[in-house]
Amino acid sequence: DIELAKQTLSTVKAEFEAGAYNNEQAVAKNEEIGALIVSIKLGDSTGEQEQDVSDLIVNRNFDPEKGSKNEGRIDGWITTAMNGYKEFTVSYNRAGFELYQDLTGLPKGKYKVTVHTYYRAGYWYDEEEHMKNGEETHLTTLYAQTSAGKAEKPVLNLTEGAVIPSEAPEGINTYTLTSGLVAPDGTTATAAFFAAGYYLNELEFTVGDDGKARIGLSKTDVYPNDYEVVGEWNLYYYGDPDAVQREDYTSLIVNPNFDPEKGSKNEGRIDGWTTTAMNGYKEFTVSYNRAGFELYQDLTGLPAGKYEVTVHTYYRAGYWYDEEEHMKNGEETHLTTLYAQTSAGKAEKPVLNLTEGAVIASDAPEGINTYTLTSGLVAPDGTTATAAFFAAGYYLNSLEFNVGSDGKARIGLSKTEVYPNDYEVVGAWHLYYLGKPDGVKDIVTGTSDGTPAFYGIDGIRTRQPRRGINIVRGSDGSVRKVIVR
Repeated sequence: DIELAKQTLSTVKAEFEAGAYNNEQAVAKNEEIGALIVSIKLGDSTGEQEQDVSDLIVNRNFDPEKGSKNEGRIDGWITTAMNGYKEFTVSYNRAGFELYQDLTGLPKGKYKVTVHTYYRAGYWYDEEEHMKNGEETHLTTLYAQTSAGKAEKPVLNLTEGAVIPSEAPEGINTYTLTSGLVAPDGTTATAAFFAAGYYLNELEFTVGDDGKARIGLSKTDVYPNDYEVVGEWNLYYYGDPDAVQREDYTSLIVNPNFDPEKGSKNEGRIDGWTTTAMNGYKEFTVSYNRAGFELYQDLTGLPAGKYEVTVHTYYRAGYWYDEEEHMKNGEETHLTTLYAQTSAGKAEKPVLNLTEGAVIASDAPEGINTYTLTSGLVAPDGTTATAAFFAAGYYLNSLEFNVGSDGKARIGLSKTEVYPNDYEVVGAWHLYYLGKPDGVKDIVTGTSDGTPAFYGIDGIRTRQPRRGINIVRGSDGSVRKVIVR
C-alpha cells in the first residue's frame, strides 16, 4: 500500500506538471491521494498493542538478596511460611499458602499477568495416580483481584509441563514419568526449566478506574508431600478498550509546520494553505499584524468520525502592555478564532492571548528575547523567541470536531477585528483521529453466504465496489484494500 501510494503520488505530480489536468480533475486526484493515505493509516492499525509493564511488580523474579526464608520475608510480597527462597524461586510444601502483591496507580484497561510455576500433587508418582483416578491435581490458583472483578485459573501441575528428554535443559536432575516425558527434580532443575520458558501460566484481567490490582497465588487444600515452586512474574498492558484511540493524521495536512522552503511572504504564498497578506513567513512560523486575516486549508478523504486539531499560536492584543491594559479594563483580548468547518457543523474557539501562555522565567527557553509582564511572568518577544516557545510546547490550542460521510473539513484561523499594533504568530498544526462516530461500526463481520463484503473508507458498507478506495472483507475474515479507477 505504501509503495502504491508513492507511485500514485509520483504519477499524479508528473501528470499535473505536464498540464494533463483541468481544475476539476486536479481536485479529484487530490482526493484520491488523500483517501489512499488514510487507507494506509487505517491498515497500519493493529488493534491491541502489548506493553511490558513488568517493572511495576516489585521483586518480580524473587531476587535472593531481596528476601529470606528464615525471616519469612519476600520484599514487595505478602506470603505465608515458605519452604525455600533461593535461585530466584520461592517454594512451598505440605501446606496451604498465600502469595500476593498489591499494585496501585495502574492505567485503567486490560492486562495479562504471567508466572512460571507448577503444583506437584504429592510426589510425581502420587500425582500420576491421582490423575489416573480422576482426582483433582490443580490445587493452586493464579488470580487477579480488581474493582472490576476477580479473574482466576488453576496453575499447571508437574505432569502437564513435562517435556521429551531432548527438550529438557541439560545437566539437571529430572523425573522420568510413566509417559517417558521428563519433569524437573528439585529447585535447581525447576529454575532451569523456568529459564527455558516452561511452566508458564497466563491470566487476563481488567483494572478499573481506581488503578488497583492484587495479583497472587493461593492454595487451601493439601495432598501429602505436595509441592509448589514459583518463579518470575511478568505483567503486560493492552490498553483501555473503552478509551478513545488517538491516531496521528497530521500527514494529511499539507505543509503543517510552515516550512520556509514552501512559502513566501513577498509572494503571499503558503503551500497547501489559503491566506491573506502576511507580516512574515520564517522560522517555521507565519505572522500577521495590524489587520484582520484568514488562514485555512481544505482537507478531503477523511474517514467519518471525531477529530482533534491543534496549533501553536497566540494573539497579542496590541503591544504586551496594551494587552494587559485591555484585560485590566475587561475588554476582549481574544480576537482570533480557531475553527473547523465540516458538513457535520462548525466547531470554533478563541486562541490564547500572549499573557495566557506566559511562564515563569526559569521555564522559558534559554537564549531568547522575552517580555517581562507585570505579573513577573515572561512571554516571547519576536519571531525567534516565539518559535522557541512553540518548540518547547507552549501556546498549544486544541479543538475537537466531527467529520461527516463526505470526508471533508476546513481547518483554519480567522480574525476580523483589530487592535492597534496587534500581532498573531502561527506555528505547527497537528491532526488526530479519535474514532468513528456513533452508528458507524468497525469492519469486523464477514458474510454468511461466502460472498465478499465491500466498505468505503468511512466504514459504511456498499453493495459493490465504488470508484476510489474500497475495503473488501472475505467470508474467511481476510481484509484487503482495492482501488477502483
